[in-house]
Amino acid sequence: MIEPYERLQQARRQRGYGNPTDAARGMGWNINTYRSHENGNAPLSRQAASRYARGFRVAVGWLLTGENPPKWDKQEDKGELLQPVRHVPILTMAQAFSLTQGVKLEHIENMSGYAVIGVDPMLGADVFALEVQDEAMQPEFRMGEYIAVDPATSYKPGDFIAVAINSRKLAIVRQYRIEGYDEAGTEVISLHALNETHPDLSFTPGETGQIIGKVVWHMRRF
Repeated sequence: MIEPYERLQQARRQRGYGNPTDAARGMGWNINTYRSHENGNAPLSRQAASRYARGFRVAVGWLLTGENPPKWDKQEDKGELLQPVRHVPILTMAQAFSLTQGVKLEHIENMSGYAVIGVDPMLGADVFALEVQDEAMQPEFRMGEYIAVDPATSYKPGDFIAVAINSRKLAIVRQYRIEGYDEAGTEVISLHALNETHPDLSFTPGETGQIIGKVVWHMRRF
């Protein structure tokens, strides 16, 4: 009889991951926890099964009991592997702001869903997605499109970043620019809007707000 951990192994392989560590890293899961579930060293709870089912695109019931088995597509039937993907939580601009106030990503409640992005081993575990809420970054980012932000990825002038603005208690997306240096030799930072109808913002870290992370993915809308 096939056990839940064996079905978990099947689902992971069908999603294109060669080993448990790559799957956990790609999906943003705790590596040791996932490995213990896939190895059968820890029982698979329904909560954990739901998380894995979303990531591997299978039914929770199938992982737990074998009911409602997945209908692998023709490519999978031929033994070809799917392109590995990662599901990242979609936050509101207010929820993204809360990340700079001591709230951890895993503790945020009432998230609207998950965005599917390609797996990149260089990205950190706390990548999240945002829905573009204004026209400030058009034509690069349009309202209703999704972007992913990685707090662990370094950024440089010219990069697009998510920034928590204290006065608004919200996150915004802008282009990071260094306009020069003041008399004390401190960088003069500007948050640049691509849309000329929106003004650029002067930015002082800690006073104006805090940079959350770099934009690392963009789902365009045509």
